[in-house]
Amino acid sequence: MMKHIGKQILSLFLAFIFVILSACSAASPAENEQDNTQNIAMGRYIEEECSLPAQVNYIESLVQTSEGNLELIANTDPEKALGPWNLYVSKDQGISWSQEEAPWLDALGRSTISSIAYDQTGGKYIYYTDMSGIDIEAVMRGEIPPEEIQFPQESFVYVDAQGTVTSMDYQLPYDETGAGASDIQVAQNGDLLLNTYFSLLQVDSKTGEIKNTFKPDTGYQIGDFLTFGNDVYYFDGDKILRNDLISGEPLETISVIQGEETAGTPKAIVYGSAASERIMAVDKDHTAIYYCDPTGLYRRLLDGSMLEKLINGELTSLNMPSMTTRKFFVLEDGNFLIYYKDEEKNVLLKYAYQQDVPSVPTTELKVYSLEDNQTIRQAMGLFQRANPDTHVTYTVGMTGEDAVTVSDALRALSTQLLAGKGPDVIVLDGMPIDSYIEKNVLLDLSEYLKKTSGELLSNIAESYQREDKKTYAVPGRFMVPMMLGEASTIDQITNLTQLADWLEKEKDHYARPLEVSYPANLIRQFYPVCAPAWIKEDGSIKTEEFSQFLKDIQRISQLEEKAEDISEENLAQIASLNNDLVSGSIYWKYDQHALALGDMNTLSAAAAPDAAIRDKSVEGRLTPLAGQVSGIFVPKCILGVNQSSMQKDLSLAFIDTVLSQEVQDNDFEDGMPVNSSSFKKAQHSPYSEEDDGMYYSIGYVSTDDETEEQDDEPVITMEMQIKWPSEQFMNTLADQLEGLSTPVTVDRVVLDTICQETVPYFEGTRSLEDTVTAVTEKLRLYLFE
Repeated sequence: MMKHIGKQILSLFLAFIFVILSACSAASPAENEQDNTQNIAMGRYIEEECSLPAQVNYIESLVQTSEGNLELIANTDPEKALGPWNLYVSKDQGISWSQEEAPWLDALGRSTISSIAYDQTGGKYIYYTDMSGIDIEAVMRGEIPPEEIQFPQESFVYVDAQGTVTSMDYQLPYDETGAGASDIQVAQNGDLLLNTYFSLLQVDSKTGEIKNTFKPDTGYQIGDFLTFGNDVYYFDGDKILRNDLISGEPLETISVIQGEETAGTPKAIVYGSAASERIMAVDKDHTAIYYCDPTGLYRRLLDGSMLEKLINGELTSLNMPSMTTRKFFVLEDGNFLIYYKDEEKNVLLKYAYQQDVPSVPTTELKVYSLEDNQTIRQAMGLFQRANPDTHVTYTVGMTGEDAVTVSDALRALSTQLLAGKGPDVIVLDGMPIDSYIEKNVLLDLSEYLKKTSGELLSNIAESYQREDKKTYAVPGRFMVPMMLGEASTIDQITNLTQLADWLEKEKDHYARPLEVSYPANLIRQFYPVCAPAWIKEDGSIKTEEFSQFLKDIQRISQLEEKAEDISEENLAQIASLNNDLVSGSIYWKYDQHALALGDMNTLSAAAAPDAAIRDKSVEGRLTPLAGQVSGIFVPKCILGVNQSSMQKDLSLAFIDTVLSQEVQDNDFEDGMPVNSSSFKKAQHSPYSEEDDGMYYSIGYVSTDDETEEQDDEPVITMEMQIKWPSEQFMNTLADQLEGLSTPVTVDRVVLDTICQETVPYFEGTRSLEDTVTAVTEKLRLYLFE
């Protein structure tokens, strides 16, 4: 469901704020033990919002000219990345803009622009496709089948500084995989550098001949790149590669990973979302290269060997997952401009160094979670804007950088908490919340929650309310395990045993019972809807109910023959798989799977089941997953305050930010909103009525001789167009979700213990009775800790 017309077309074929930032001289306040005064390091960058032309929507190009001006090419269409295109110029670093006449741009008409590349003389190359002959609106409404669309060939022109347009007499080349240019830059010698995702092509601008091809060593997508002098710099996973444009030879490799003695991006996130948002820039005098990503802004002097961290991402909009970096400029005065796409908005922020403010905010608010949380990071950015004198430091217990397990992380956290130390705000997902409450670790939030009455979904917000009406935690999000099937089937299944019975009875009617049916995956899928039946209030196990759970999991798992002699590495990969509502819905539509299961972390996940029901032309039903207990939901982003915190008011203010509509309106697919207004808003389509959604395609091997063969294997392709759910479907779903009444906290240690200790039972080397005993004993020791 996309508004970028380029993505629309691709899908048819397949899928102010001031914030204080840390400068390179940043240092923590040093205490003077003799006179108890502080010597505070001064100087840091200030983030302030610049303007953009109010009428612009899709920005195709934003560049800084040799004169220092900003030139912006954009359209005013709120739905499509189509012309007509306009030229805007700012001569004061984004404070004000004026629209300039550009006849050469008018001539592009109703086109999509793939790339605009400026050369040293003020001329520019434009790679575009004229779409005036295609009824785009009809395409978006799905009225024209994809196979009937005749796409015109791309055009490539050069516009000199006087505005004269010359058509190039060659087509831009594709790489060896058939990929075309997603971005173009002009080298100092006039050559073109084409980013084709997994390679850079150096092309003679006069002939179109490929002179050099540069490929990342690791096979990762290149992302951003830059060229100046006779060199090209481009990202390759955890490093920047520098190549010579004359010889094509590699010249240097620059690591971007944080080390003990050098700044850089933490290893745990260097390959994650930070990788796709990592962009580069160079100063006017070519003395240093810079890059920024969600962790901060860094500089590497060309005559040096160390990275410096100039700006701490935690203190800025860089850290906010809704803000995607698009362009990055180094100004002549040493300050910076960064252009972001914030959901549907364009944002231009300036970072100006100020000597008279502390390098680090004087107040610290510490936040902790076991795993990284996007909602928390979004709240951090907004909270910093409102509280520029507070530094929100975020610690993640399991970063992936080391071999820290859930047990290790919780043990270290508990040691701090029981000693009256530790973080101020705790994101309690995966933690033993009841134990923390009993040990008086958490602050009672009941008075705070009274002030939010009516603002939050009451059934979710009151998840941790005790019999004495005290509440020690509040969810910021929630998730519900769901299942999709024919209504007549769903009517027969109200618990796990009935589900196993039905799957056994119908096994010959489907290729597979479920998308993923290995025991460990099934345990993780059904744990939330079954655990309350066999975990007592004191954490001990009800053996009879737990035994039934394992027997039913075994029955379902045995319905599909498993490959033998699977390596430990592959088993670990399998264990990380989940049943997914999108692919599961497609398989169900084509009668390949008996049911579709999956966790609903976003209301938009209802789109695939709705589409499958529509296409299958049956009375289908999407409903909470049947288990041993009904009415289940899983609180997520569970917020608690350390009873020993010295920043209780700030902690509550931070929780207020997490629960605010400004944060909850963002859909990071890490849980549905608990804010009532955000929950209502999430039920409505953010797309135009003409939007044609997404087209998904899955291929599978068939033994049917009549199917088309590919590479000597018969393959069947399953397709489904997924659009926003109908109003009726979404209203029915929302009513179901608001009626759920049983919260289940997933204790990661308990879940991991069950998965590990039941392996021998599912392999047939340990009896059910001995397995239940082993699990019970392991959990007893855990509770004793």
